[in-house]
Amino acid sequence: MRIMTAGFDIPDISAVISREISKGESDNLEFKVSKPSKDDKYVKTAIAFANGSGGRILFGVDDRGDVSGIPDDEVFKTRDSITQALNDSIEPQISFDVCIVNIEGKNVIVAEFVPGKNTPYHLKGRDIDAGTYVRINAITVPADSGTIRSLMANGENMYFDSLEQNSMEVTEKESERLCHRIFGMNAEINSLINAGILINVPHGYKATRAYALLTENPFPYAAVHCIRFHGNDAIFVDESRDLTDDLFDQIDGATDFIANRIFRYFEMDDRQLHRIDRYEIPLIAFREAVVNAVLHRDYFLDSFSIFVRVFDDRVEIESPGTPYKLSLEQTLSGYSSIRNPILMSVFKRRGYVEGYGTGIRKMIRACEENGSFEPRFEIDHQHFKVTFPRGKKVPDEILEEDENAVMELIKSDGGITQTAISERTGIELSKVKRITLALQQKKLIMRSGSRRSGCWLLNPEISYGPRR
Repeated sequence: MRIMTAGFDIPDISAVISREISKGESDNLEFKVSKPSKDDKYVKTAIAFANGSGGRILFGVDDRGDVSGIPDDEVFKTRDSITQALNDSIEPQISFDVCIVNIEGKNVIVAEFVPGKNTPYHLKGRDIDAGTYVRINAITVPADSGTIRSLMANGENMYFDSLEQNSMEVTEKESERLCHRIFGMNAEINSLINAGILINVPHGYKATRAYALLTENPFPYAAVHCIRFHGNDAIFVDESRDLTDDLFDQIDGATDFIANRIFRYFEMDDRQLHRIDRYEIPLIAFREAVVNAVLHRDYFLDSFSIFVRVFDDRVEIESPGTPYKLSLEQTLSGYSSIRNPILMSVFKRRGYVEGYGTGIRKMIRACEENGSFEPRFEIDHQHFKVTFPRGKKVPDEILEEDENAVMELIKSDGGITQTAISERTGIELSKVKRITLALQQKKLIMRSGSRRSGCWLLNPEISYGPRR
């Protein structure tokens, strides 16, 4: 444990902490206006940070982010008291730093915690089941049994997919089918052993949980539930599909479910010889999100499944478990930590995965190149969620000022006439006619019905502003 007391003279640290304060409390940041009289109130949060992706507790900052500070005559005594409580109250010993930082001319005590390697951490004197805490959406809560199992596995460097599945019979037919599916028709069963999918034992083979997930999948919770909701709220269900077969079929089935329920259009290649399918959300992006959800989910959390939700304005893909031993910020920056190495290796061989730590950047780049809105990534109640806003952006540069004025009126009133557009914008009628023709050629609008009784329709494949 290292204690830092030189915070007054490190302006860079002050700038970092000030920026964090401005963003408010989060999964990795907690404010305390002063040191609580009961140490448990912040020790539990320290445990949660050590069990998760790390974090900071700032003493001298209130819940609104206002810096009140710790008085000069109390700051060192308070720092020492916090340090002592953290050392005396947590098992196993966690790694942390304590420093004093000057923010707005006031003393703020910063206790910083790194992700622990010996999870689960818990309150000393209490059983693991009763004294283990985790962080969910800026709140510290007791860990449930599934989360504790996951933390224990992490602390022992144990991977779900490498554990033995003792209750499963290994048949020659199923093993050959899986072997050929992964390694090709000329491969032999030793390929499964070398990959860690099967374990060679006297008089036969023993299945791992990777083998189980890739064949008959005996785990009811290892499923993908796909739902198409009516509208933008999770209330009325139009249709649903539960995918419970092997992981190959789950990935392919979930990808198809999304592809068949979002807008699709066609383009010809440069030589006008072949038709190319295009989607409002690029196929490569939502397929990558599905692959990540299946391969990176925490299979120790046996009360949760993966959900794919299609709404009118967005598509959500949510999987159990936070990024493995990484913060959300590290994940978004391209860091990679593999939770299920056997499964990852299998799907990399089969071409579902290109490289480690590239998935999120691939999704963002694909959406940008497609003219789609950038996906959003978040941790929500111990789940990792990717949200794709539906529709495609209309680049500002493709609309002239007068075209934009006409578009705004059509968006607000599809039944508006060209004469009315001219009167309300001051644009000559002849030019209004040229503009509406140009907008149709750009495939931004279309005309339905006759000149007198018809109306303007917006292209359903285009979103005319971010759908939040």
